[in-house]
Amino acid sequence: MNALDDDYLNRAAPPGSMRYFALLYAAPEQRDALQALFVIDSEIGASVHAAHEVAHTRLQWWRAEIDRLINRNAQHPATKLLQAALPNADFALLHERMTAADMELARMTYGTASELEAYLVRSTLTLRFPDDSASSRALSIWIRRIETLRDLAMDVRDGRIYWPLNELDTAGVTVDALRAHRMTDAIRSLLAAETEKLGMQFESIRQQASGGGRRSLIVLADLHRKLLRQIAAADYDVFTQRHELKPLQKVWIAWRAARKT
Repeated sequence: MNALDDDYLNRAAPPGSMRYFALLYAAPEQRDALQALFVIDSEIGASVHAAHEVAHTRLQWWRAEIDRLINRNAQHPATKLLQAALPNADFALLHERMTAADMELARMTYGTASELEAYLVRSTLTLRFPDDSASSRALSIWIRRIETLRDLAMDVRDGRIYWPLNELDTAGVTVDALRAHRMTDAIRSLLAAETEKLGMQFESIRQQASGGGRRSLIVLADLHRKLLRQIAAADYDVFTQRHELKPLQKVWIAWRAARKT
């Protein structure tokens, strides 16, 4: 994993992180591209969380950099690596990740599940690029949805609500209640229902995505399934702690997932 500067990789996939194991078990011929994509995603995400004017400037630079990448004239170390690793790819797709960044910066809300999914599709492109197949898309959205459960407290603190507003209304949960970080029966029931739904979806989504050089995505999925179970075991409390898997759990789960893929 030395194709990119360690500073970039340590921000994008820190040693011991879930993405670290996705890189570790990626097929050798895919590793350079995956490194580059994780770094690009990390740098764009960091831009969104910068001060507002700085964020706009940095995102504008990344839009221009994707255009340079499309024209095979990349400047950033990650885009240069991606350009070399995937010489025939349609890099214009990466503008979808920029659209997701704009949605994050604007702190958009999502009225329905389909509106939220439209964001999730764009925000997960770097997990599956250039394999934007239906099966890879479904699994990457599934992974990202679990991330939004884990990071619910942090996101609402930052003014980002990754939950369909109509579902909040139906459950009797207000945005103010989420921002208060106070677990109520309504919030717990909402989280329990979403966790159960995601758990039921896992096997069919994972099976559809198996094979086809998707080992890194499968590793990430199995790690996130354990994370989902951990959230459930904690009685859905995502306000008092940010759930993380233990180091040995990640080692064992990632190895088993890679071995079976």
